[in-house]
Amino acid sequence: MSNTEESIPQIDVISVLSEIIRKFERYNSSIVETKSIESQEVSQKIIEFQKRLDEARTLVKSIPGIDQSKSQQLEHLESLKKQLVSKQELINKYKQYNF
Repeated sequence: MSNTEESIPQIDVISVLSEIIRKFERYNSSIVETKSIESQEVSQKIIEFQKRLDEARTLVKSIPGIDQSKSQQLEHLESLKKQLVSKQELINKYKQYNF
């Protein structure tokens, strides 16, 4: 796993969605007495899901460069590539001199 993958927090929304679906399935097949309990559980899972989505939105908004357009990001990338090439050239130039 690379550094960028390690620094990206993981938000697990699939498990919450599957729990909500299971609760709905149980709710539809349960008897009247247990429906209010099932309904409360589904409501709690939906609230948990909403919190995780809000967390995901916050994380996406904090990604560096997210506020820039695609063309601005590409320009920045080109600039960084040019800097890398010039630094590599300098390193190679200094390597030729034996200090």
